[in-house]
Amino acid sequence: MSHSVPLQALLQQCEQEPLAYSGAIQPHGALLCIDADSQFITHASANLQEFTGLDAKVLLGQVYTTVDWLQRSLQTLSFPLKKSLFMERVSKTEEGQWFDLRLIHAETVILVEIERSQNRQHYSELQHYQRLLLKPPDSATDLIEYHQILLQAVQVVTGLSRLMIYQFHPDWSGEVIAELAAPGLGSYLGLRYPASDIPAIARQLYLRNPVRYIPDIRAEPVLLLSADGSSADLSLTDLRSVSPIHVQYLSNMGVAASCSFPIVIGGQLWGLLACHHYLPLKLSPAQRRLCANVVTSYKLGLAHYFTSHRLKLLDSLERRAEKILRQIFDHPDPQDNIEKNADTLMAAFDAEGFAAVFNQNVVTVGMALEFSELAVLDQYLTEHEEGILVHDHLIELFPNQALPLAVAGVLAIKADSRRQIGRIHLYWFRVEEKQEIAWAGNPNKPILEDAGALILSPRRSFEKWVEVRSGYCRPWSDAEKLLANRLRNMLLSWL
Repeated sequence: MSHSVPLQALLQQCEQEPLAYSGAIQPHGALLCIDADSQFITHASANLQEFTGLDAKVLLGQVYTTVDWLQRSLQTLSFPLKKSLFMERVSKTEEGQWFDLRLIHAETVILVEIERSQNRQHYSELQHYQRLLLKPPDSATDLIEYHQILLQAVQVVTGLSRLMIYQFHPDWSGEVIAELAAPGLGSYLGLRYPASDIPAIARQLYLRNPVRYIPDIRAEPVLLLSADGSSADLSLTDLRSVSPIHVQYLSNMGVAASCSFPIVIGGQLWGLLACHHYLPLKLSPAQRRLCANVVTSYKLGLAHYFTSHRLKLLDSLERRAEKILRQIFDHPDPQDNIEKNADTLMAAFDAEGFAAVFNQNVVTVGMALEFSELAVLDQYLTEHEEGILVHDHLIELFPNQALPLAVAGVLAIKADSRRQIGRIHLYWFRVEEKQEIAWAGNPNKPILEDAGALILSPRRSFEKWVEVRSGYCRPWSDAEKLLANRLRNMLLSWL
């Protein structure tokens, strides 16, 4: 079937789905929205009576102080503080029934999440894992074990069938880098997922919430009633209903319940702890809080590992960058030096070719571009805003240029000299290497027709699907990018 609507347009529609304004919540809880200034109840979920005995329609438009337990609970919030969270256990009736309350004070609204209280359990095994998470990993081997400690700790608390640490790549595709699964489930370890599986709008919500919990994907959403017909911003409540696209996605995986915890490092979404269960599963607020606390400990250890690793790397980069510069500029004729030190210069970035442009003078060694092709690349680098260019698919930059297939990637540095040498551009080249990427199913989503409209459907299979890529080199590592940056800074100071 051919369609006139481009795939990109359909992907854009997914990105713009108003997740935070769904107008409904999941039925395992009830929700109230209170205007922080006027103190009026502006929204209430249609199932409020089941949880509290109060009629949602009657409450709408009233001041929250008319409800005794709600008034007592909100007194605990520090109102001058914006976006503060508070959790407590509140008595529902004089008979001693209890429910869990989560109060979220945003800038202009107070959200009140209500769930039935369950028995508090003491997870004695969890203390063992928490102690292990207090010791940050020192090496790559330690890091692998550290991932598993997190998975084991959360599994102890939740009993979930499959737990995965899912790391985002720079293009926002993701990869399962650690996994703990029940026997017989198969494995997703090492599989990749396209960026469109978790669109940008969903990633933004993960940055704002410590957990996303869906106890039953088939549960009917509950409408959020409004006093004035307006839609409430549900960004900060985990009760927010689930996108129909995501429900279908989980259903296609055979998943009945899920729970995900964002892994945020340095203010950036580094990955997710993604957990699946194949039957509906109720996790109490206390269980979810315990898991969120464990994830926080893990994030601190992970951040410590990355910082320590980076500091060790930076310490060695100074010496490596100085060695490279001396190999080029220690004698009056840099071109002679390059030819004498060709192998060493290429090895510095694990490259198969090298080129240097000194004003109009050009020298190349190894598997480098021809002069005419290098001239096109050099003009691009000249106009490039950044001082460093890193690319592992060079033909993408010049789709109409007949570049040799053998040269697939480039790392380039540009600097302007105050001396007679003038302009300096340094290039490292890598040859093509066939790449096999193991995806969890074909990453291309099918296009379906629904009531005359074209829509994207989540893929139906998550079996291993291998993509073979041509025209790519080995990816340039973060360490190599740091070295390039340090080398350029030193080059500018030398010149």
